[in-house]
Amino acid sequence: MAYKPRLKMRVAVPALGEPAPVFQFKPDDEAQLAFLDAVASAGLKPDDTTIAPQVVRPLLRMVEATVCGWEGVLDENGEPIPFSPEELAQLPMEDRIQIGAAFLQRESELDASAGL
Repeated sequence: MAYKPRLKMRVAVPALGEPAPVFQFKPDDEAQLAFLDAVASAGLKPDDTTIAPQVVRPLLRMVEATVCGWEGVLDENGEPIPFSPEELAQLPMEDRIQIGAAFLQRESELDASAGL
């Protein structure tokens, strides 16, 4: 089977509304490793669904470093908001946590299907 690296991943986040907005992620080793270090330091497992307080900042940093696009993110008038890192940073913290959690869940599903 040919090797197909996950260079970009699209993840729907139904927790943010219907139709679910879709976020595009790119790899960022440093941000992802910092998050995994925080998870390990908190005594959690990478696939744990608990977002402990000590992993929130690394999770938010990972979201900021890995999200590289979106679809379905609308302003208060229902108009699409073009993606930019600055617009991403303006989303409420709770929403960015949901985005990160959806990414981690999807990554875990893909790893499980690949037998990792």
